[in-house]
Formats: sequence, C-alpha cells, structure tokens
Amino acid sequence: MATIEQPLLQFGPGNENELERYRIALETLYATVEGTCPGDRKIGLSNEYVDEPPEVAKSTFSLEVYNKTEIYVPQVEVLDIAFEHDGDGKMRPRITVGLNEEYNEEEYDDEEEDGWD
Repeated sequence: MATIEQPLLQFGPGNENELERYRIALETLYATVEGTCPGDRKIGLSNEYVDEPPEVAKSTFSLEVYNKTEIYVPQVEVLDIAFEHDGDGKMRPRITVGLNEEYNEEEYDDEEEDGWD
C-alpha cells in the first residue's frame, strides 16, 4: 500500500518571481482531495492510488497532477515530479513547475465563453 504525503512545490529556474503568484492555487489544488470541494467536485487530486503498489501509485499520482494542473492552473506546466522515500515506506513528491509558454489568456477566456470548462 502506498502512502504519498503532501507534495513539495518548487519552481523551475528563471521565473520564480512570476510563478510565485500561482503558489497558493497550486498548493490548494494538490492538498485538496477530489470530491470534497462544493461547487466543483473535480477540483483536487483523486486518492485512487492509496491501495496500489508504490510504482503504480507514483504513476497514477503523477498523471493526476499533470492533468489537474493543466485544467485548473493552465498558466503553469509541470516540468518534473520526483519522489523522496523515507524508511517507513512513505513517499513525498517534489513537483517542479514552470510557466506555460503556450498559455494564451484570450484563447482560454474564449473557451470558457463557449461553454468549455
């Protein structure tokens, strides 16, 4: 059984000041369990990986982080996810993010107006 602790967030080189404004959104997204936020039950990360072997849990968790970041904080992109292991079998992910150079705010706003969420 996998135990993944609260992720550590770090920024890629060069854009730390600009990325700092997204820290709260990312930390909230990664700390929220999917299904617990009234208004949008899809916000947060699923905990389906809990009963999986460590390698499956890491893959499932990583895919969830990539997908949810793209949906809820599209201004950034996940550059890397590395896992630190302790002696008790717990894993702590270290998520490195950078600015999404392909993000276009006007295009994103147009999608919302057309009903795309």
